[in-house]
Amino acid sequence: MKLMIRTIFAMFMLTAFAVAVAAQTPENVTIRAGQQKSAANGGLKIKFLSVEEDSRCPKDTNCIWAGVARIKIELSRNSKKSVFELNTNELNKPAVFQGYDVVIKRLDPYPSTQRTTRIAEYSLTLTISTSRK
Repeated sequence: MKLMIRTIFAMFMLTAFAVAVAAQTPENVTIRAGQQKSAANGGLKIKFLSVEEDSRCPKDTNCIWAGVARIKIELSRNSKKSVFELNTNELNKPAVFQGYDVVIKRLDPYPSTQRTTRIAEYSLTLTISTSRK
């Protein structure tokens, strides 16, 4: 009987640990400009509103300053919405919303002197994790 109780307890603890680890696993979401996507962990919805600035140094040139890209996103969950501005010079500064941290991982395409990027061509990859705050 004691062995059965210990086995059940051990299985319960392993399951609880697995759920806790899964809830904390960061998720990458890639979204195109103007589109909206849902993140699997928690029903968080992300809308890529705009590229406010993209002064990153073009890949086919040399610059004194690396430049910056600033984007606007709308996050929504449980009928609450908020708009955030993120930029590529502050990759570790998250938008904190409804228990989640959202940071820029990547913004494509990278600028080039050969052509101008249209807003519809932008693709944004965000990393979403449970909030540290």
